[in-house]
Amino acid sequence: WFRKNRTIDRGWALEKKWAAINNLDDTGGKRGTMLSDWSEAARAGNMPALLINSMLVESGQPVVFSNTRFPSTPRNFRIKNFYDLYPAERGSYDIRVNTAARLSASFSYVAPAARPDLDAPFAPGYHFVDGGYYDNFGISSLLAWLGEALEDQQVLNDLRIQDQGSGGQSAKPIDILILQIRHFNASGPAPGPKIVGWGFQILAPGVALYNMRDFAQNAVAHNQLEFFARYYATQNIDIWDVHVDYNGIKQCADAPLSWKLDATQQQCIGDTWSSLLQSKPAALDCIDDYLAGKDPKIHCENPANEGGQ
Repeated sequence: WFRKNRTIDRGWALEKKWAAINNLDDTGGKRGTMLSDWSEAARAGNMPALLINSMLVESGQPVVFSNTRFPSTPRNFRIKNFYDLYPAERGSYDIRVNTAARLSASFSYVAPAARPDLDAPFAPGYHFVDGGYYDNFGISSLLAWLGEALEDQQVLNDLRIQDQGSGGQSAKPIDILILQIRHFNASGPAPGPKIVGWGFQILAPGVALYNMRDFAQNAVAHNQLEFFARYYATQNIDIWDVHVDYNGIKQCADAPLSWKLDATQQQCIGDTWSSLLQSKPAALDCIDDYLAGKDPKIHCENPANEGGQ
């Protein structure tokens, strides 16, 4: 049966499961929630901006599924919007939110590289894979989106009025908080030396590539935030960065790689976050201060100030 219909695979099954859970099946006249539906909601001010990352196999270029018109210019990190890949003049193309979310987590061999079911013979048949190949933490897309917004004078005027009162003439900087919720334990120190056989040499390249991905992208994200914050500090805009880190212990330390969490894994998430709330880290104080309109510098970090600059 699977060979007769090439659209049926693990990705298809996952989307069907999500749709069934949320009563959004796309059969019987129910098309599901489309990304364009959320665009209308964002335009009306009923939901925030959403960025879902993916990547094209053919070029390695990052692609974003967004309910906003982003990017409106090609200069920001060379990110491509899905609707720009398949513009209206080529046909009426849209995508279910379920599908966009699944494409952002289509890791090789676990999920297939997916391409659109096109009704136009000359529309490009790109293959989409996990957005984590290019931007595992979402920082590149976020900073590109935020930078584009901050180049709009109307946006700046609105922020100053909101932040400083109706006059909007205060010298007080605009404060923007970037909240990062890390859902995996941070990598620990390398284990002590151990003797391994020739079989390890077969696995070593793949293991190195897998482990390098998070470390390298985290380092890039850190540098991007620092340069971004320094640039906007010269324009009287302060960028604050705070991390809320998952810190599971014992059987909760290892992140599950399955698409469906079992009862034990769900319990681990609840227990770990409850423990975080009880420990009251400075990150939560930073969020409280920011939302209360207090000075963020007490508990928040400004990447522009790192390195003694």
